[in-house]
Amino acid sequence: NYFKSSQFMSAVILESMSKASLLLIDVQNDFHAGGSLAVPGADADSLRIAEMIEANLDKIEDIYVTLDSHHREHIAHAKSWNTKADGSGSFPTPFTLISHADVVEGRWFPTNRANQKYAEDYTRALEEKGRFKLTIWPDHCIIGTHGNNVVDRLQVALNAWSAAHGGKAVKVVRKGENDITEMYSAIEAEVPVAADPRTQTNTQFVNDLKRSTRLIIGGQALSHCVNYTTRDLLRYWGPRNPSELTLLIDGCSPVPGCDADAELFINDMRAANVQLKLTTDAFSG
Repeated sequence: NYFKSSQFMSAVILESMSKASLLLIDVQNDFHAGGSLAVPGADADSLRIAEMIEANLDKIEDIYVTLDSHHREHIAHAKSWNTKADGSGSFPTPFTLISHADVVEGRWFPTNRANQKYAEDYTRALEEKGRFKLTIWPDHCIIGTHGNNVVDRLQVALNAWSAAHGGKAVKVVRKGENDITEMYSAIEAEVPVAADPRTQTNTQFVNDLKRSTRLIIGGQALSHCVNYTTRDLLRYWGPRNPSELTLLIDGCSPVPGCDADAELFINDMRAANVQLKLTTDAFSG
């Protein structure tokens, strides 16, 4: 009986070790071909991830999907800024960088003039953190629009996984709904807003992810939201071994012009002992 019990427990442990959870970051229409902020390579990335899911339905315990979710008035959208204090000037073009000095010295003004002091404080805090200056992006992932939805090919695979697990739900986490801060990371905003818990460290989400035997990560974009979500998750991952995290190197691509950020991220994850794998090898080893 002891021998049989030991065999059973060993089988349970081996089966658990062969399974994983999946974290898909911002796999939305607006980051794919035809979207307002399309990332070159995203379509191929999502196809590979979808095929990986469909080939390993029984090996995936949970799937988490983050959704970048904005209003048009978001601080990183053009509508929120103007070259004139009275709003009679020009809006910034996409990919404009607005520095703290730009705000203090009057080169850019918040459209909502009541936000002047906040804009000065925000851009200073953003730069002090050392990740970014405020970047103006094309309006993207607007709540309630097609661009906010998961890309079709991946949604098919998510539906297949759900059906294979008796209707188990994919767990969805929204980020970026607060208009006055950026949220590249799904863990916490770049500059948390004290009055809005959604912008502060999402401890429940982190704890849910840490319950995974292994966590496999992919999505968009490698240079931004995949980058900073993974970095933030790694800060909270201890005492777990970073090798229990896997980054799909053929399941995410950088924003054009940000290849150096993506390369630095990959190198940092390699140094941290995060596993770097292809979608075809994600469940091996």
